Amino acid sequence: MKNRAIRIVACILVLTALLIVSGSAADTYGITSFSDVAADYWGYDTIMDMTERGLFKGTTEPINGVGTFSPEKTMTRAEFVTVAMRAVCPEEAGTIDTKGEQWWKGFYFLALETGILKAGELDNGDLSQPMSREEMAMVMVRCVEIIGELLSERVEISRISDYYTISVYYRDYVRDCFSFGLLCGVDEAGTFAPAKALTRAEVATVLNRLLDKSARVNVEIEIEVEAEDSVVPEEEIEEDEKLPWEEAGAKQPGDYTWEDYLALPDEEKDSFFESFESVDAFDKWLNKVNGGSTSGGSTAGDSSDIQSGIAGNKKPEDYSWEEYLALPDEQKDAFFESFGSTEAFDEWLEKARGEAGEYPWENGEKQPKDYTWEEYLALPDEQKDAFFESFESLEEFDKWLTKNQP
Repeated sequence: MKNRAIRIVACILVLTALLIVSGSAADTYGITSFSDVAADYWGYDTIMDMTERGLFKGTTEPINGVGTFSPEKTMTRAEFVTVAMRAVCPEEAGTIDTKGEQWWKGFYFLALETGILKAGELDNGDLSQPMSREEMAMVMVRCVEIIGELLSERVEISRISDYYTISVYYRDYVRDCFSFGLLCGVDEAGTFAPAKALTRAEVATVLNRLLDKSARVNVEIEIEVEAEDSVVPEEEIEEDEKLPWEEAGAKQPGDYTWEDYLALPDEEKDSFFESFESVDAFDKWLNKVNGGSTSGGSTAGDSSDIQSGIAGNKKPEDYSWEEYLALPDEQKDAFFESFGSTEAFDEWLEKARGEAGEYPWENGEKQPKDYTWEEYLALPDEQKDAFFESFESLEEFDKWLTKNQP
């Protein structure tokens, strides 16, 4: 959008001022304390600080200065996006009208315009659901980038003990969150718990780390190793705890065919991926089973082939946009994972769409302003961003959304 860069710069300038001069929003909201946040509560100082900065207003109207915060209450996507935008764009967020059922709408549009969110994310803007920790990581990394911070190095994946349980789309964001010191996991082993919903107290803590670098955690995660005498001998492990390739004499992951992999239960696919020494090693296996003959007899022409019948050993990065769209839906995830990172996939996506040259509305077809809500939802996720950006301003997109969204 034309005003997007200007708005981002404005957000940075206002945020800088906010970091220098502590706000007095708590006085504006009439809050002096919360009846359900005792002075010895673990998050007391952070909650009060974030309230003073104007990020939180409490969950009830204050009486004689005393309100309620509901620290253990699950936070919805709408609530999280709201406080995040108050943190990085306080001036613009402060002018948003919060009346009506969709009180969060203005914050959502501001997040879209500044790039904190992309069209199609969070289930196409369904903000009624609880905010998960992996979704939070995505938003927080973009908030840090808007502030102007850059990473000098990233923590090792091994420091996040449940890294491969994180949805592929969010993995790099979670890793960056750890690297920025915004997160340290839910235990000493660095467990992230990606699907866990956020509480209001936890959100206050993370936002405090965003605004105050001194509050950030040391990214070094100490993982204790059990003493040798406490390790259970392999022969004592119950048979049903072993993975297929851990059985004596069983076929190893590197020798699996694509059909062997697809036949694995979903909960074993992450372990299959982890069994490879590196992403490169997994990619080599993926290219082998999907590019040519395998020990299982699969060839490039088989229906299970990720290349969907395209001849030869063409690598995913050499696919055209049309070839990608022709893949069955169940193969698009594997295609995405083959890139190893979101950045690499995004580079391919920009190149492939550029070669395709046009979106549907750039070929003399129906223009975005004439789309119905159903037609918008039918667009591939990767086209929803371009759809949003095709409008000249946030106000124009807002008019279309108000007219068409059920």
